[in-house]
Amino acid sequence: MVKADWSQCPHCQFPALYSHLVSHLEAEPICPMCDKELKPDDVQKVSENDVKLATIELQQPEQAPLPAGTATKDGHINQATGKQQPPKQGELFA
Repeated sequence: MVKADWSQCPHCQFPALYSHLVSHLEAEPICPMCDKELKPDDVQKVSENDVKLATIELQQPEQAPLPAGTATKDGHINQATGKQQPPKQGELFA
């Protein structure tokens, strides 16, 4: 990754390497993320510090309470209420 080679789609702010995005747009003038029409001249280089990834907050699905003391396959259980606890940082895909 080259610090001076960053860009973003002006429609969806998809971060990309400028040289790769322009190369893609010369072959197919569509953003690979949002599928909106995009010409190579519309893409501007941005500094590395200006590139931001959008975060998406996911909602935990509603779950019926489990009987107290019942263990789930991953072992996350609240012994008092029987409700499954949300995973801790780093355990989402464990």
